[in-house]
Amino acid sequence: MITTTWAEVDRKIGFGITLCGLSILLLNAGTFSAQVSQFDSWWVALATLVPALQVLGAAGWSRLPAVGLRAIWMVQPVVLFVALLLGHAAWHGEAAGMPQVSIWLLDAPVVGVLALAVRLPYALVVVALLAAAPPLSSLIFLGTISPSLLATAFAHTSNVIYVMLALVLRHQMDRLSRAQEVAARLQAEQQRARTQSADFADFARTVHDEVLATFAAALHFEGEPPALVRKSAATALQALHRPHQLPDLAQGSLELRADQAEQLIIDLIRAAAPELLLGSTTGEGTVSSAAAGAVGLAAAEAARNAVRHAGAGSGAVSVDEGAIQVEIADSGVGFDPERVPAGRFGVRESIVRRIEELDGGRAAFDTGADGTTVVLQWTRRRG
Repeated sequence: MITTTWAEVDRKIGFGITLCGLSILLLNAGTFSAQVSQFDSWWVALATLVPALQVLGAAGWSRLPAVGLRAIWMVQPVVLFVALLLGHAAWHGEAAGMPQVSIWLLDAPVVGVLALAVRLPYALVVVALLAAAPPLSSLIFLGTISPSLLATAFAHTSNVIYVMLALVLRHQMDRLSRAQEVAARLQAEQQRARTQSADFADFARTVHDEVLATFAAALHFEGEPPALVRKSAATALQALHRPHQLPDLAQGSLELRADQAEQLIIDLIRAAAPELLLGSTTGEGTVSSAAAGAVGLAAAEAARNAVRHAGAGSGAVSVDEGAIQVEIADSGVGFDPERVPAGRFGVRESIVRRIEELDGGRAAFDTGADGTTVVLQWTRRRG
């Protein structure tokens, strides 16, 4: 019966409706006071309880807890219904016509605040009860119902229904607002999930490249490993101990001479696949150290795959002013890059994504029954 949701706007709307009820009291104070003498004192006290509750609700609308404010709103229609039902029982006026109980003027604001405290179907039932109470009182205690009383009942019912329609519209707008809030939270959670997924992919890619590549490279050396392998091992340990603080290749990128970048890429490839036949071409100029490192790591993974799956392979490294290209070829059975499982980080993450994250990077696969050629390219974009 009681509404399950509660918002600050309910307090404000209830306060506004209560002020309307108090305004009705002030505007009709003369009519109310004139009727006091026509009714028994006990009924006057009962009827006075309705505006007293409205004054209490208006005074405590911002301080009372939700349960207290709802209780005040829900008691008002009960008191009003009893007062209307007993109105003709308490009437002792000498006028020939039946009295128009002025307290009835408060039915619209009373039902309005009730609709904020209970579900709308229950508030509609109260509308019908309040509309039927005065004619029923007249029929029970006077034995007849005047046409004017019936007409007034319909008029008041219409007024209350207008209030109800306004509150129904407000209820639907509130539901839409809550739906928008839920959609915004879901969108934020999806974005957070995508960020977490990207972080995990970066971590898994780093572990895949650094840890596994270091293990593979260490198998090809006896005694103390070279400086490159030791450096790779240090990076792997850093990745394992601080997965959320991995070095970003795009930050603090330096310019390397073409021959330096070529040597870096060759060293990375040979550390991953020492048996790969490798050629190189060096030009003039400089390239980005971040691009050289990313291309070298991606090429190392491609070379590792070539040796692992085909048993042998060949490669070519070309570095020139603002451009890097590496080709890794093998004579294996080939594969479909689009069908690589999502959980396999080698091709999808260590090669493709690593290159595509470079500004100006591109990775291409030429694969078939006679083998696979991986082409990794980076070109500096002109500013």
